[in-house]
Amino acid sequence: MGILERKLREKEQRIQEILSAARVLFLSKGYGNTTMLDIAQESELSRRTLYLYFSSKEELSYRVMKESYDFLLNKLRKAVEECPGKAYDKLISLGEAYLNFYKEDFDQLVSTLLFDYQLVPDDENGKEGKACFETIRAILSVLTSVLEEGQRDVSLITLENPRRTAFTYMTMIQSTMQKLAVRKDWVLKEQGIGGREIMEEMFHILFSSIKNNS
Repeated sequence: MGILERKLREKEQRIQEILSAARVLFLSKGYGNTTMLDIAQESELSRRTLYLYFSSKEELSYRVMKESYDFLLNKLRKAVEECPGKAYDKLISLGEAYLNFYKEDFDQLVSTLLFDYQLVPDDENGKEGKACFETIRAILSVLTSVLEEGQRDVSLITLENPRRTAFTYMTMIQSTMQKLAVRKDWVLKEQGIGGREIMEEMFHILFSSIKNNS
């Protein structure tokens, strides 16, 4: 391994350590209560060294979001690719992927929720903000493509605008996961059911409403 290659690998490893530390702190303390000094200390770096990698907490948070959205995107793509059935079956597979994301990767889920609290449309002009939007659009494209496939294989009812339906579904899914992530203990106490059961009910309502039963 050459010197340059080793330095690049060490830099990437350091970046991943910083992102991991930031994700832990955002989850435990909340985004607003976490400072760059906190992240530096958690990463065992000086604050000056941290600023060599990220110019601000905002930039760092976008990278954390981007990695979590990439993680979700890969799960959704895999769910579609590995499902041999028609479009409706692929929707069910997508629902299972979201359920597993909620159950098994909760820290990644919370990182995607930073989007609603931190990222605003103007941030799309910045490098890190733009990257987040691009991944979100890719997730939307996965769902849109399944709905469009359902128009061709007639496993779904006729949709006036599959992309609009996909965007509506994605918004409802994200909103429900956000609510459950923030208030899952309250929901369990008030309703006597866990977040997974609520999400299963949500997917049943969403997907059965467009299934072609004829």
